Amino acid sequence: EYGFVVDQFRGGTESYSDTKMRWYLLIDKYGSDRKKFRKVAQKESLLEKGIPLALKGRIWRDLAYVENSADYDALSRMECKYEYQIHVDVQRTFRHHFLFFEEYGKGQA
Repeated sequence: EYGFVVDQFRGGTESYSDTKMRWYLLIDKYGSDRKKFRKVAQKESLLEKGIPLALKGRIWRDLAYVENSADYDALSRMECKYEYQIHVDVQRTFRHHFLFFEEYGKGQA
């Protein structure tokens, strides 16, 4: 999960497939109404149960009310004065994550 090796899905008593199905139903029912989507997701405690990997991008985009990917493109080209500190912290804290085994390897900019 999240690149770390785990034995099971951390969704409490509900199975991974049940949680995934509930997310799909929520998307089908409220996908176009982001405010209602967010409200129902919180009410049903789906966020605490976890977001299935296949749906993470879609769900977080909807929960964050992301409208325009041009904003991301512009921001991603900006120079970051914290880049060195981020690099040091990633190497220190996520040394055993598969994306960070190698310095500036896959998953790192």
